Amino acid sequence: DENMQTDIGNLYVCDHSLMSDVMITPTFTLICLAKRLARHLTASLQVPPARAPRRLEVVARMRSR
Repeated sequence: DENMQTDIGNLYVCDHSLMSDVMITPTFTLICLAKRLARHLTASLQVPPARAPRRLEVVARMRSR
């Protein structure tokens, strides 16, 4: 599709096979496509907030007494 995803979910392709009828390796075009794919994948990540679970904080306080 337009995001270089295949029919298999979460499988992306970014190589020379994206371009038809090109006999040489278009390095600049492939680099631009790879950067576009990287931005798309980065935007799709959902990173949970980093914090320690409450339970571990209580155990740590009890041990320090």
